[in-house]
Amino acid sequence: MRMLLLLVMLFLPTLARAECADAPAPGVDWGRCFLDGRDFKDADLTGVKMRGAQFMRADFTGAKLAKVEATRAKFNATKIVGADFSGARLQETDFSNTDGERVSFKGADLRTAKFIDADLKGADFTGAQVRDTDFFRADLSGARWLDGKKICAPGSIGSCQ
Repeated sequence: MRMLLLLVMLFLPTLARAECADAPAPGVDWGRCFLDGRDFKDADLTGVKMRGAQFMRADFTGAKLAKVEATRAKFNATKIVGADFSGARLQETDFSNTDGERVSFKGADLRTAKFIDADLKGADFTGAQVRDTDFFRADLSGARWLDGKKICAPGSIGSCQ
């Protein structure tokens, strides 16, 4: 009996922490949830915890994702057009094959994130941390670069020219 009680006490906080069925709202905890293919257009997801979550083929067009904690999350083949990731923690996050025109990553921590084959035309990276970030074949045409002044030239593929 004591062993069963101990097991319940150890695992109950883990089970109750991530509420994958919670509706989109600021501050929700979707850590380690699988929310593939969902529609989050224009949603206010400010401060949401998404650590290790998966959102493949989801639509975040125009969504507010400022200050989200999404370390090691997967946004593969996701639509993030015009979304706002300002001040977000996105280390090791995968944005490969993402449609991210006009997305804002102002002040975001993108260290070791992946943007392989991503469309980032007109994105804003002002003040972002991009050490070891992978932009392989990413289209950065017209993106505002780290200093907030430099605009990447048309045809900037893989790096800001």
